[in-house]
Amino acid sequence: MLAVPLDYRRPGGRTIKIAVSRVKHTSSAADYQGVMLANPGGPGGSGLFLAAFGQFMPNNSGISYDWIGFDPRGVGASRPSLSCKPYYNHGDRPPYVPTTDRILHRWLVRAQSYADACRDSAPRLLDHMKTTDSARDMNRIRRALGVKKI
Repeated sequence: MLAVPLDYRRPGGRTIKIAVSRVKHTSSAADYQGVMLANPGGPGGSGLFLAAFGQFMPNNSGISYDWIGFDPRGVGASRPSLSCKPYYNHGDRPPYVPTTDRILHRWLVRAQSYADACRDSAPRLLDHMKTTDSARDMNRIRRALGVKKI
C-alpha cells in the first residue's frame, strides 16, 4: 500500500492508501528496460492483476520490465474504497433500450440510487477521484519506485 494525499491541493493533509502490485523482470540485468505501469482505466476497475501481464507480451518482450499494477483510489483493495449497490447490474432490471418514458424513468431512478450509494459510502473521497488525481497517484508510484520514468 502506498500512502498518497486525499487532496493534492493539501499534500500535508489526510492520506489514503493505493494498493500496488509488482512483478519483477526475469531478464538479465543487461536486458532490463525499466518499469511498466499498467493503468486499469475505468471507471472502477481493479488493476492489481495487470502486473502479471508482462509474461504474456509477444516475443518475451515483457520479461525485460518490472510490471506494476494498482487499484486506483476508491477501487478494490485501495483504502478507503467505494461500496456501491452491487445489484445495479443484476436482478430485475428494465430493458436496456429505454423505448418508453416509463422505462427511461426506471433507469434514471436506478442510476441515481446507485450514484447516491457510491457517494454515501465515502463522501469525502468521491470529489478526489478525478483523472488528475489518478495521474498524480501514478506519479507517486513512480517516485516510490525511485525511477525517473514509467
